[in-house]
Amino acid sequence: MEPALDELVKREAKHLTEKKPHTTHKILYICHYVEEWLRVVCNAENNDLNFIDCMANAGVYADGDLCTAVEVLRIFAETAKQFPDKTFNVLFNDYNSNSVRISKEVCKIIVGTLPLNVHIYFEQLDVNIYLNTLKEKYNIFGFPSKTILYVDPYDFRTVQLPILRNFLQNTYCELIYNFFTSDAIRNGIDSGIAKALGGQYSFKNTDELTNFVINMLTVGFMKYHLSYTFRNSRNVELYQILFLTPHSKGLDKLKQSIWDTFKGQEHYKTDVSHAGQLSLFSPQDDREYWAKAHAIEAMNLLKSKYSGKIVKYTEIEQLILPQSLLMSSQLINYLIKPNIAAGNIFKQNKVKMKSNYKDDYYLIK
Repeated sequence: MEPALDELVKREAKHLTEKKPHTTHKILYICHYVEEWLRVVCNAENNDLNFIDCMANAGVYADGDLCTAVEVLRIFAETAKQFPDKTFNVLFNDYNSNSVRISKEVCKIIVGTLPLNVHIYFEQLDVNIYLNTLKEKYNIFGFPSKTILYVDPYDFRTVQLPILRNFLQNTYCELIYNFFTSDAIRNGIDSGIAKALGGQYSFKNTDELTNFVINMLTVGFMKYHLSYTFRNSRNVELYQILFLTPHSKGLDKLKQSIWDTFKGQEHYKTDVSHAGQLSLFSPQDDREYWAKAHAIEAMNLLKSKYSGKIVKYTEIEQLILPQSLLMSSQLINYLIKPNIAAGNIFKQNKVKMKSNYKDDYYLIK
């Protein structure tokens, strides 16, 4: 830790949040995605590249680790040097005045003098007021600008989904939303959760609740979604990080982040059984194991919908990619080729080159 940051953490200890065991990997996951996202958008037509953290906290945790928005700012500042024609904006908001004050100081310590094409904006507002007024205050969201909206509330009741929906309805962006399913399932739909949902609803299970939220937020330009689950050491679901994007490439880049951070495992589970140390993965939780496991699930999806039918490769992609953690780059080697060998899929060879898999048709047995 830098001496100035260490001094700040000691001085401001009473205003800093203790970091949960899973938070480190949540931040790593988000930062991996931001890096993948920048590789795409920095080489496309756009005016502004924006990252919005609606509840940015104090910029640093009590253990000295940086909060998400500061980590993203560091990534933006480094990337901005390579792309002087782009404008990079990081927007911090938190309702707590001490958090905003400390965030400003943390940013100065971590990035010092910013490149001229990097800008930081701070607000101290309730998240719902912030989302309602954001576009009026900042003229940086018009097409072809690109935006990631990161919504990481303290609990399910904090963010009113109709307000979030309204922002998405009128803004071209990608959403990363920390969705506390455990609050609604454990406590039922109390008045606070009903207000967040925009009405009194009942759900039999987590899947019903998740589908309701996904349907509510799939508006405007949004077309694709993926949800990744975080569980505690007892395997109880804590929350899902719900991702919505207008473009299939965004979905693939998010999956790349899951594979980079979690090696493709179907969910992240906090393990604090070894003297307080995090054990990330069991011996089986490696990329090869999970790619094969996801391919089995994907084959079941194919059989369920297309059994006995001949379909184009693009139809297979459209079915599997939104419902599986398999990336597009993994479909041929883990789904198509092994199932051809097993006699579950028959390549029709309607293309000149037999090695061409993406332009061919397939009979699903």
